[in-house]
Amino acid sequence: MITAREHVSRLAEITGFEESELRTVDKFLADAGLRRKSLGRAYVQISTKESLLVLLGVMGAPVKSVCDSYVEDVSRFSLLAHGIRTRDGSANELPALIGLSEADLGDMTLIDVLVRMARHLASLNPSGARGSFGGRVWIEVVTNGPVTIQIDSAGFRGEIQFVGPTATRFGDGQRLATVSNFTLAWIGRNTEAE
Repeated sequence: MITAREHVSRLAEITGFEESELRTVDKFLADAGLRRKSLGRAYVQISTKESLLVLLGVMGAPVKSVCDSYVEDVSRFSLLAHGIRTRDGSANELPALIGLSEADLGDMTLIDVLVRMARHLASLNPSGARGSFGGRVWIEVVTNGPVTIQIDSAGFRGEIQFVGPTATRFGDGQRLATVSNFTLAWIGRNTEAE
């Protein structure tokens, strides 16, 4: 495993987000108690959840100085009623592609789902090679709106939407950022399990 500092540098390389922006969000989250801090020479290995919180902060916080409150809110988003939609109506199959069941989704927050997804995708891709998942998964964050997990794999195509009290179903329509299954699998492989 790598240290939080190394993790942020590598995450910047993989996602294309500015390293300074990732570091700023990481610092705000650590100061707010949402990520463990290193103590002296005892470096802390970043957890899967902490890495995903940093990623959500960079992807969705409208202003980086409020990323801690944004991340606290969005990480608790829950599944939108009828939030699992597929092109062919086979919603029951979709969660299984990311290592979950439909029942799991009803009881989990967004961050819980993302942690499980990252660990599952890492197990499918232990070597880190691109394309070994056999499909595409990506997360889309919309300003003041939902967080959507889109899945296109094994003949299924659909999405799972999560909303919270500060998000409307469609937001203001401005898409801020997306990340792919490659990023999620990398996080799952290079972070400490909770």
